[in-house]
Amino acid sequence: TGGGWRTSNGQGAGSLSGGIVAPFQGFFIQNEAVADASPDPITIALGDTTDTSGTLYSGTTAPPAIQLAARINGAQVSDVWFSFSETGSLEDNRFDASALYALDYTPYLMFHAVSGGRALDIKNLPLDLNGEISLPLKLNGWKPVDDETVQAYEPMGGSVEMIWPIVRNIPDAWDVYLTDHETGQSFDLTDPSVTKYEFELLVDAKSSERLPYRLAVKEAKVPEKFTHRFSLDITAVPTSIDPAEELPIEIALAQNYPNPFNPTTSIRFELPESQPIALEVYDLSGRHIATLASGVHTAGFHEVSFDASGLSSGVYLYRLQTESQTFTRKFTLLK
Repeated sequence: TGGGWRTSNGQGAGSLSGGIVAPFQGFFIQNEAVADASPDPITIALGDTTDTSGTLYSGTTAPPAIQLAARINGAQVSDVWFSFSETGSLEDNRFDASALYALDYTPYLMFHAVSGGRALDIKNLPLDLNGEISLPLKLNGWKPVDDETVQAYEPMGGSVEMIWPIVRNIPDAWDVYLTDHETGQSFDLTDPSVTKYEFELLVDAKSSERLPYRLAVKEAKVPEKFTHRFSLDITAVPTSIDPAEELPIEIALAQNYPNPFNPTTSIRFELPESQPIALEVYDLSGRHIATLASGVHTAGFHEVSFDASGLSSGVYLYRLQTESQTFTRKFTLLK
């Protein structure tokens, strides 16, 4: 599969089948202790072992989980997982699993989530989600450079097939979408009639990007400023509230508040039904400044914050684009 790793977080997520390490396979355990502290000893109890048939001695109820998997050029594969449990949180937690660079010096695909500035193979989220969350997803193909004097990878493009083979025990009140921000397409992961997405992963022929290779276990790095083509978007509707109550009757984009502002302001918009949207900021020359919201949003009232700390004083535009309408308003930054 191109030098990838198999992971398990003990919360029902991970590509390590059943959470079982086969005989004679090498493995390691991620240590969450601080670097200068002595970690607690690791004890593997008899009940954690398996018999010759591979039976796992644990509970039989499968907790909620989502697996997204991708394959490039019919060869290299990679996947990213999301578990939902009482131990989960939107912040870093001990059941998150770091994404690691491959050990093999061969072409490979890397598919991971980004949360809290970390690249993750598994993100452990809370079971009692409420409201909307959007988790960036990074997908990169890498291949050894065509230079025998250098050991490094360069970007690899090609045809990609993305699937979601596991969408398990997700609460009925949740909306779960995979969004491609490059094409604007969104896929309902709970819809059994939609099972895959095919697209081209393009590489800039003029790019000089390189990824150094080392035969070492290294966590994947997330640049301070990064772009992502995909996201996992989840809207958890509280079951005690009827989502049909007091919904907007039409699409609307409100004037920001405060206005003028320095350096932050809030923008509200209303949707009478669930649909893909894009809320973006531009300068008066039409140059794109920022994307404040994108992907499928549920019916209701939404509010986002815009921080213009890095901009100069002046008049800017913010635009809400939906499937059927586009709204544009002006706001003023005074420093």
